[in-house]
This record gives sequence, structure tokens and C-alpha cells, in this order.
Amino acid sequence: MLGKFGNIPIGYYTGTADISIPFYTIKEAGIEIPVSLKYHGSGIKVEDQASSVGLGWSLDPGGSVIQVVNGKRDNDDQLVTLAGYQFLKNNLPVTGVQVSRSQIGRKVFPCISYDPNSVGDDMPTLDYLQQGHGQPDIYMYNFPGGYSGRFYINPETQLPVLLDKKSDIKFEVDVISGGWRATTIDGHRFTFGVKETSYILDSLDYSGRTWKLTKLISIMVRPLISNTQEGPTDGFHSVKPTILCTP
Repeated sequence: MLGKFGNIPIGYYTGTADISIPFYTIKEAGIEIPVSLKYHGSGIKVEDQASSVGLGWSLDPGGSVIQVVNGKRDNDDQLVTLAGYQFLKNNLPVTGVQVSRSQIGRKVFPCISYDPNSVGDDMPTLDYLQQGHGQPDIYMYNFPGGYSGRFYINPETQLPVLLDKKSDIKFEVDVISGGWRATTIDGHRFTFGVKETSYILDSLDYSGRTWKLTKLISIMVRPLISNTQEGPTDGFHSVKPTILCTP
């Protein structure tokens, strides 16, 4: 639910009202950290899961980093390796000379039928795509100071790449917690070390993770927040659309 606030910002141009119940605001070293209960009025979808505070509601404890899984999750996708990524990259060129892909041109997704007259490597390429390989997960962040946006992990460098060029934030993995650490241009350091995981009950894959803000160190080298309580693990059934294959 927290991800909705990053995908559909509150405002008149999105048609969503600001519905929130403020609890407390931490004010320290020129930084304000609001703690509030928020409701997103964009509507409830079939696969939306209720949080611990109710369906459509989210407890905002000051900031978070949310992983949105696209296809295969990054850390289980063979394409995060350079060899796997290069395989798909070479077979689906987006610049320069476009290699003819007869199966892709015939729009056989998601019902793949092998054409022996096609280019030999079409089949494994299409198999990889159908299984969800090749699309990086998106990580959405939101924390005090008006910082919000998205990034993904470059499969070649394994480094975070900000999708909002206006943001000047350095993200890196926090080796202690396994979460994320963000450093802003003014020197504030935010650590997101408490993890919440959502699993699909009929599979071993998780649908996403959320890392909550656990520590904030200001430019005065003074810790303002310290929270190490591990978040819950939630399971739910996935409702997927049925796709009919016709000859």
C-alpha cells in the first residue's frame, strides 16, 4: 500500500485527496519527521492487501524504500549476471541495425509456438521474456526532507540508478542490516534496515519488500532515529488473469 503513494502522488492533478491523521512530528537539527496514518483514495484493486492498519491505509513512520517486483525478482533473475543480461540485450537490439525476429513479429505472446524457419535463438529469448526475465524491479523511496522518487539496479554494474534526474541522492546497500542507506547532497544519512516481506502463498516468490527508516544521522553527526524492530512477513493468494491461446 505504501507504494501507491509513490506511484500516484497526492494532488489535484491526480484527483486524489490528502487524507491523513498526524500522530507526532519529530523536530531535530532542522529536520522534521512526521509520523501519520494515511489513506490513498485511488481505489482498491483485487490484489490489494490490507495492511496492519486496514485496507487502503498505511502507517507512515517517517520513510521507507519499497521494492516492486517486475517478472522475476532481481536477486533470483539469471539476467542480473552479465552473461545472462548480455544474451537478452544482444537478441533484442534497441539501437542500430534491427535483427528480424519472426516470432516476435507474429505476436505469439504468451502462447509461444516454435517456428523452425525462424532465427535459431528466438525460442530461448522468448522463453526468457515469457518467464519474466529481463525487466528490473523498481524501488520507490520516500523519506523526510521532501525526498521521493524511484530507482532500479543496473544489471551490468549492480549499482542503483535514479529514475528522477532531479534527485541527487546516493543509494547503497547497508551491509549491517541488508537494507538500504541513502546519503543526501547536504550530508544527511538515512538507513532503512527494518524489512517487511509479502509472499504469494501458492508460490515461493515474494511479491515485494519494504524497508522502513531505522536511523537518521544529521550533518551534525548526531543520530536522530534508532529503530531495529523487524517487520512482519505477510502471505496472500495471487489472482492472475486468464489468457486464452487460439490457433
